[in-house]
Amino acid sequence: MKTFAVGFLLGAIVCFIVMRVVAPRSPVEPAAVNEQVAVRSSSSQTPQLAAPSCPEIKNVETQRIETSAPASASAVVTNVVRRVSIDDYTDQEAQQICTQMYQRQAQRERDKKDAEPVDAAWAPAMEMLIRQHVESSLARKQYSQMTLQCRTTFCELKIEGAGGEENLKLAQAFVQEIANEPWAESLVNKGISGTGRGGDTWEVRQEWFRPRTETELRLWGRKPPQN
Repeated sequence: MKTFAVGFLLGAIVCFIVMRVVAPRSPVEPAAVNEQVAVRSSSSQTPQLAAPSCPEIKNVETQRIETSAPASASAVVTNVVRRVSIDDYTDQEAQQICTQMYQRQAQRERDKKDAEPVDAAWAPAMEMLIRQHVESSLARKQYSQMTLQCRTTFCELKIEGAGGEENLKLAQAFVQEIANEPWAESLVNKGISGTGRGGDTWEVRQEWFRPRTETELRLWGRKPPQN
């Protein structure tokens, strides 16, 4: 029995050796297996390779934000108010700033007036009454030019003339009294200015306001119409 086991073991060893010599493993198979594994690995990683890397994603997002940012984004930065003290300026600089602010305010008021529509049922008739009153009350030699316009809520009159300060004061007093005329009851004096223009020439500017609402009428000392 022992001899049989030893013989069987020897036979198995010899058979294994013969099979290795007769049919060796082809060296191509491992390569094929490796290639197949590589292909599968590559195909499984393809979506990751097609996607941009993290730095590229950041760059794309940054560029998108910059190009799609509204134009006002930069204005927010430039419009930041820096608080300053009047002591930071010299007297001359402060005077220039004050003058510029006054000019800007005056220009805004002028633009607002120029944009106001004309009340066709009121403005032309009021212009005619004011013009006739000036031409019939002031001697032509007392002024050289008159400019007049009425819109919806105001009338403006400018008179230019010569003759020195005496005629200037006369013209100022005259235009201020226009609002007291019965036909000008819809007007109230808003402001008047008179300035010399060099030599003996002068200029008078008068503005009237036309209150229309009950609140405006009471504010300017006029009685609201009775229903």
